[in-house]
Amino acid sequence: MFILDFWYESNSTWGRVRSFDDLVNQLKNQIEDNNGIDTIDDFLNKSRRNGDSLDFGTRIEHDSNFTLRNYLIEINCLNEFIIFYKYGV
Repeated sequence: MFILDFWYESNSTWGRVRSFDDLVNQLKNQIEDNNGIDTIDDFLNKSRRNGDSLDFGTRIEHDSNFTLRNYLIEINCLNEFIIFYKYGV
């Protein structure tokens, strides 16, 4: 079982992420803002951790090599998130 609980921040969207619904909202806001994130893969790969914290985003302070994709893999829910995003399941 996985638990989501982290802060997400970019120029266009920010907030606490505690569910797939929250994360999908952040993803949709990023895509709608037309700021270089056009796909789910862009979102997962360009959203980086802020140092050793559990804060993710695309702002300049999010400079770690550890991406949101890495985090979802680490907590064993990457595939579930992709399916949820694509099919709402």
